[in-house]
Amino acid sequence: MNYLHTVNGTEETVNAQNDFYALINSISADVYEIISDTSDYASVIRALDAAYIRPTNIVYNRHQLSTMKQQPVQTVDYFRLQLENLAKTCNFQAVSAETNKSQYMREAFISGVSSSSIRQRLLEKSSLTFREAYEMARSLEQALKHSACYNQEIVISAPIIASGENTSLAATQKKNEAEGNFFFLREFLSSTSPLSSTGLELQ
Repeated sequence: MNYLHTVNGTEETVNAQNDFYALINSISADVYEIISDTSDYASVIRALDAAYIRPTNIVYNRHQLSTMKQQPVQTVDYFRLQLENLAKTCNFQAVSAETNKSQYMREAFISGVSSSSIRQRLLEKSSLTFREAYEMARSLEQALKHSACYNQEIVISAPIIASGENTSLAATQKKNEAEGNFFFLREFLSSTSPLSSTGLELQ
């Protein structure tokens, strides 16, 4: 299907509509499914960006920026270019001193938290405040503690039952062995004792 046609309106509107129809005519059917609900060039670009551009994680990018080291084979110029390129993904903006402090605390909090599983969950968020990071980490920490209690109850209960059974079985075996030994000793003494000739028995 050819969507090219003449549009009326201002020069800017005409250019945008021409770009829209030209783009539709140059894409495959699979890609068209992504933008089928759009009606102008700007909405097409937004739909394609959402489908194909991976969102950046500001928190992780800033962590990378603050911890990046110059490699032995790198020149200072190349290292500077790396820092500048990474800084472009960190979404630095003019903010107040309070916001700046909160951002630094957030990054230090995520970097310094001891639980790798909590850190992983925090990094799933592309952007969050220090307060949000703290509350989320606190909730995850409690959940991990509660989960550990469930596992501890399961692990401990099984050995207790097995230990009790083993103890009872061992006590029975020892009792039987003692009774057998006593019976053998009594029979031996009865047969070898001088009293056996008198008709008296050992009790």
